[in-house]
Amino acid sequence: MRFGRRALLSLLLGLFTVPALAQSMGFGLGMQHVVVRAGGGAGVTDIVANAPAAIYSLRKVKASYLGPAAKLRRTTGGTSDIGFVGGDFDTAAAATFCSATSCFFDTWYDQSGFARHATQATLANQPAYVADCGNGKPCARATTATQLLQTSSITWAAGKTTLSAVAQRTGGTASRCYVVGKGNSLAGFNTLPESWLLTDFVTEFNLSGATEGVWHTTIGEFNAASTLVRIDAVETAGGNVAGSASGPVGVVVGGAGITCNVSEAIIWDNYTLTLDERVALSNNQHDYWIPYSLDAFTSPSAAYSFRKLKSTYNGPAVRLGRALDTTQADIGFVGFVPGLGSPFDIAAANAFCAGTTCFPVLWYDQSGNSQNMAPTAAPTLVLNCVGTSKPCVRTTLPTQNMFINLASWWFSAGKTMSINGVGRQLTRVAPGGYLSCMFVAAGSNKIFQHADYDVTVVGNDSYNLSIGGVAGLYHSYTGVFAASGGVARVDALAEVTGTALPGDAGNIYVASGDAATCDFTELAVWLDYTLGPGERAMLHTNQKSFWGF
Repeated sequence: MRFGRRALLSLLLGLFTVPALAQSMGFGLGMQHVVVRAGGGAGVTDIVANAPAAIYSLRKVKASYLGPAAKLRRTTGGTSDIGFVGGDFDTAAAATFCSATSCFFDTWYDQSGFARHATQATLANQPAYVADCGNGKPCARATTATQLLQTSSITWAAGKTTLSAVAQRTGGTASRCYVVGKGNSLAGFNTLPESWLLTDFVTEFNLSGATEGVWHTTIGEFNAASTLVRIDAVETAGGNVAGSASGPVGVVVGGAGITCNVSEAIIWDNYTLTLDERVALSNNQHDYWIPYSLDAFTSPSAAYSFRKLKSTYNGPAVRLGRALDTTQADIGFVGFVPGLGSPFDIAAANAFCAGTTCFPVLWYDQSGNSQNMAPTAAPTLVLNCVGTSKPCVRTTLPTQNMFINLASWWFSAGKTMSINGVGRQLTRVAPGGYLSCMFVAAGSNKIFQHADYDVTVVGNDSYNLSIGGVAGLYHSYTGVFAASGGVARVDALAEVTGTALPGDAGNIYVASGDAATCDFTELAVWLDYTLGPGERAMLHTNQKSFWGF
């Protein structure tokens, strides 16, 4: 194969000073299995025979559930059951009921069918209802250590417990935020920075990676033999947090000096999820609740896309130039669109480019590192690219590219890196020709596709991994470069590992190879970081869902 040239009251203060109170509240759990359809939030697919022991969500998680989502109380008086519209929480009905006042959770209804509804009779201790919790979705918010929702005490099966939650903590690490619990089995944010905790007040197990201020999908499995914690796409097993066999379910247990937001919590009794189930559940929750794909990941060193990738990024997508004149304009993203996050502002680009061809002058870096890419010979902006009906950068000549030519990005050889791109090669020729698309490159470390062989290659001038059977359509590509072993992945079609791929020195760029016609929509680079198997799977699932290939 030839390479191209660029070759959860006081105990809940988080101090664990009153464990007896926790025991009197009796938080404890168990498990069964559900995965909700991504995108519209409507419907559910049960992936194991038994249903969850309790489900609390501001979307419809179980298709057979016909009740409301929550009972809200407003400060001006009265309560109202708020249901679903098309599977999503009826935010319009909530807005009407809560107009010109504040609302709080009186009851969060259990969708499992067991009627284990979580309630709070003390008005001051009811979590607040927030219509938009920074991700365009509603949540329950606790800001004090006394705020929580809970069920009556339940006797659970003795054995395993699984807790899943979609949650966020802001305001620092002064207190623990217990997101969901069953008896003394609790899961939530620890006082350690960026740490997710499983505890039964006897044994604890932590996993770092729960970035402050960011929404996360989480899974915790209580098992005296082996405890497991998963945050987004990263998980680790170990410890022996056994959990408890009796007590109420608790949801949204706040802490002093912090803000704890929860949108979904699911409990299984006497069951632990398989790896495939954990991945499917995490991916589904991520796609629905966390619209900005990179919020759940270690921040990349550079990231470029025709959609907003990080909730913290407030800049434009691209700076465009017009072939008609020398006028330039920054084009950004539209406001939040449910299920899509913040897409590229097609209307603004159409208005600017009316009657002429546009090309990218700058492709802005969304990582926060200000590593914007500029062309040497400008590619063309296409606003309705075949295969996605979304915008892309199109190159048709070897000289056309987007490039970071900065000394600070000239990294040393042998470094570990992960690179990801979404694109398509349009030009195809008979076997034996050599027309390739360089989807993303860092130095001579490349992901590119040979059109003639339908082969995608991840490698550099010295080492490579390849995947065949890749048609000339849009794909999500990921490569990991490390001396300990590389990874090549295309969508969910295949993932090849094994060959050492130590990174070569060089700059970041995207370009076509030879005279191939290539479309590029998104790319990201992580230096000194290896995307794990779960991260690679979640990233590909999210990209496929958004870009529609």
